[in-house]
Amino acid sequence: MKPKISVIIPTYNREKLITETIESVFNQTYKDIEIIVIDDGSTDNTVNIVKKLQEQSKLPFRVELLLENLGVSAARNLGVFLAKGDYVSFLDSDDYWFSDKLKKQIEFLDSNQEFIGVGSGVAYTNYNNREIVNFRKQTKLNKENEKYELLYQCYIVTSCFLIRKEALILAGLFDVRLSKTEDRDLWWRLPRFGRLGYIDEPLVRYLVHNESISKIQSKNTAKTYIPALDRTLWYYRDSLSKKQIDNIWANAYMMIAYDSANAGDNISTIKNIIKSFRYGNVNIPSLRFMIASIYKSIF
Repeated sequence: MKPKISVIIPTYNREKLITETIESVFNQTYKDIEIIVIDDGSTDNTVNIVKKLQEQSKLPFRVELLLENLGVSAARNLGVFLAKGDYVSFLDSDDYWFSDKLKKQIEFLDSNQEFIGVGSGVAYTNYNNREIVNFRKQTKLNKENEKYELLYQCYIVTSCFLIRKEALILAGLFDVRLSKTEDRDLWWRLPRFGRLGYIDEPLVRYLVHNESISKIQSKNTAKTYIPALDRTLWYYRDSLSKKQIDNIWANAYMMIAYDSANAGDNISTIKNIIKSFRYGNVNIPSLRFMIASIYKSIF
């Protein structure tokens, strides 16, 4: 019998974290699943650790090795092509699921056929002591304004979602040309094929550490985010008002400025703050943070 859910875990040089990630799948209360690990050309001991876990697994467990590092999008897409389940859930190799994550999400999708996927809240966790430092809700979409809300403020962690595989394929999977924005780009496209739901509780632990993909790629935000957003706004041009589009662009440039401030790039921070102002929507808390970051780096 084929599994109902395919869990896809892309990984690259995660020898210190991959065991905890995979064991969180072993510990799921919902068991009709398969595990697919795509190693993206690791040069450390990740592959050996994964193969030992494969030997211990009571679940169907497949390991595929890429000979070179092609990026997380290519690894995830390969996982989808290999997946036997009707549902797909991605799990980054530095994240961790709480034990009832898949059970609650499959129950939601089985009961709500108009939804193509469902996400959850996130528990942000300190790398050193594994203490939860913050809870964050993901973007909860209202049917009337879901496209605007998703484009204006897309706080979605990929490991939070369970998606119908058919919808992923229709949406075109992850764009391998993108780096920083590959996940948002996909979530922006998915509402063309159905609704995205939300379970209002943390079902995923997001580990905060210096090697996370989001930190490494912070300097690449503008190069990938702006073209992806521009393309998506063209798709949804008849569904959004001019004011909504202006708000989306203002927030996008403020987000890029925020990333630039985190990366210590003061010139890019200032340029993108100015671009955000041109659209007439100012995020005061973010602006205060960036001004403080610039001041601190100078003085």
